[in-house]
Amino acid sequence: MRKIKEGVREIILKSPIWSLYIRRDLRLPCDCYSSPYNAPSHFCTKCLGTGHVIRVEKVPLRFSMNTRELKGENDVTLLGRIDQATLRAYSTDKVHPKDNDLIVHTLWNKPGEERDALPTSVLRVYSVQIAFPMMQDEISFYELGLNPYHAYLPELINGLREHPLNIGVY
Repeated sequence: MRKIKEGVREIILKSPIWSLYIRRDLRLPCDCYSSPYNAPSHFCTKCLGTGHVIRVEKVPLRFSMNTRELKGENDVTLLGRIDQATLRAYSTDKVHPKDNDLIVHTLWNKPGEERDALPTSVLRVYSVQIAFPMMQDEISFYELGLNPYHAYLPELINGLREHPLNIGVY
């Protein structure tokens, strides 16, 4: 029997949307985190406004919209939150996404060769609302519920230039 993991990996890697994954290290707060305000600086280029030390990875993802939204159906959500399933992304089992990490959808300097390319501009930024592992015998892949993340784009772009771009394991 063919495992789900192999089939999903094949689908994701066949024509992925190469994205930047901003992984936060919750053990290490950034220097910009202000005690009096109990909040990070949204203009910080070291943590990109997350309040924690980060690692920037390039990962392959697949995206899909929630069909309920297209039909005009809405779920009940917490006040101030967008429906958790408005946009979904799918990653291989190797990415290990975590809630509240960031995904940056970018344009690349080598269209058609994104795997070896560098980002040139930011299209959208999303926060991982929920990272749900899908399992057969083991973790097969992750389904991510995404929300728009409102970043100060000039500082985000400057900050991305200051961080090494790690090629994620997928």
